[in-house]
Parts: sequence; structure tokens; C-alpha cells
Amino acid sequence: MRNSWPAALSALESEVLGDGAIGAEDVLRLRRAIYQDGPIDREAAAFLFHLNRKSRAERASHHPSWAEFYVEALTDFFYWREGSDSKLTDDAERMILDWLAPGPALDDASELRLLLNLMFRTNGSSERFRGFVLDAVRHSVLHGTQTLYGHARRLPGVIDAADVEVIRKLVYGMGSQSRMAISRAEAEFLFALNNATAGARNAPAWRELFVKAVTMYLLFAGDSPDRVDEPEARWLVEQIQADKVEHDAERALLAYLKQEAAGLDPLLEPLCQRLGV
Repeated sequence: MRNSWPAALSALESEVLGDGAIGAEDVLRLRRAIYQDGPIDREAAAFLFHLNRKSRAERASHHPSWAEFYVEALTDFFYWREGSDSKLTDDAERMILDWLAPGPALDDASELRLLLNLMFRTNGSSERFRGFVLDAVRHSVLHGTQTLYGHARRLPGVIDAADVEVIRKLVYGMGSQSRMAISRAEAEFLFALNNATAGARNAPAWRELFVKAVTMYLLFAGDSPDRVDEPEARWLVEQIQADKVEHDAERALLAYLKQEAAGLDPLLEPLCQRLGV
């Protein structure tokens, strides 16, 4: 990321961050400056990213319209810069990862909303990019104190009702991109969240999402439609035993599979007996 900007952008940065926070009037000025010559270009997009990162480092508290503008403007840029309104280009993905990926975790709510906005809109993205988004959402649910959308506070390590709806839209949308109901990456993401929030007061809708989405992976994404074959059974046993704790949601999953599947590999029988399913 560059350290210097044209005089007009540098002056604008000094003005909007003069009191340490971006206010509603500042957002209007930024909007006019960014769009005055037409669609947002790469330099303007990089400037907005820099401005968000700099103000975050200063722990400024911005007006809510800043996050809305940031997400809107960068979504416009990444989808329209090469003429595509429904798919991220390889170059756009590389740019996003270059900007957002450095560091151990994505902790900025505006940047996470940008990622989600891009994923919800796209008809196609790479496996690497989808994996990065899943990791960012998992980190936010387990460690974040702000809702994935909106400005409310949330308890880290608890999957609340708003989280469930975002996760539902994310995993089913990703599945449609890969032409599968749910892919293994999404199924393992759901297991990781379920294991990490064991004992938490998760929203009741979480169990239903977990059970039905993992079932869709097992019954529709593999080589044995409507059945859980031996490779799938081995994978399922590994996932359930990963944290050496057996959860109610996993019992519910096994019970639902017994109800919905045309057949279960015998490898699952000892596990079903142990869990009382």
C-alpha cells in the first residue's frame, strides 16, 4: 500500500481525520471526491482502504455512514473495474487478499462486511478466496464483539440469531458457486464452529442449520447420492471425534441422517450406539 497520495487526497485525509473520527459530513465530502470524475478507480479504492486502516489504528469512533460508504464504494470498485457485475476477477481477488490478508486475523468490522458483501453478490470465486472468507467469519464469531452486520454488540464465542442468518447465507451461497449443495470446506467450517462453541448458549436455529447443511453435504456432494458411504462415514467420525466431546447437535445430526439417508455405512453404527441414536 502506497504511503503518499495526490495532494487533493492527502488534504482530504487531513481534513476528515482532523478530529480523529470520520463524521457524517466527512462521509459526504468523501463521496463527492471519490465519485466526482465517474466510477471509483484503483487509486481511490486504495485510498479508502488506507483511510479505514489508519483511522482504526487511532481507535477512532466513526459515524455509522462511514462503514456503509466504505463497503458500498469498494464493492462497486471490485465488481465494476473490469466490467463484471456478478463475478470477482482473479486480479480483484488478488488485490483484496493483498490488502486484507496480511496479519493473523481480520478484526475490522467494516472489512469483514466488505468481504461478506462481495461473497453474497458473486456468482463465482476461487477456493482460496472462499477459504479466507470462512476463516474471517469464524474468527469474528469466536472473538468479535460486534455483530457481523449492523452496529450492535455481541458476545464472542456464542452463535446468536444474527450470526446464524449470515452463516446460512454464506455456506449455501458458496455451495451454489461450487455447484454443490454444501462443499467439504463449508461442512468443516460448520463443525469447527460447533465444536468451538460447545456449551455456549447458541441460538436454537444454529442446530437446525448445522444438521441440515452437513446432511446436504453428505447426501448430495459426494459419489453416493442419498447414502453415506465409507469415505464419508470416516470423515464424519473424524469430525465428531475431533474435540473428543460429543455434542447434542452431533446427536441430532446422526438422528437426522438415519431418518433421511437411504443407507449409512456400517462404520457409523458404533458411534450411533455410543451416542444413543
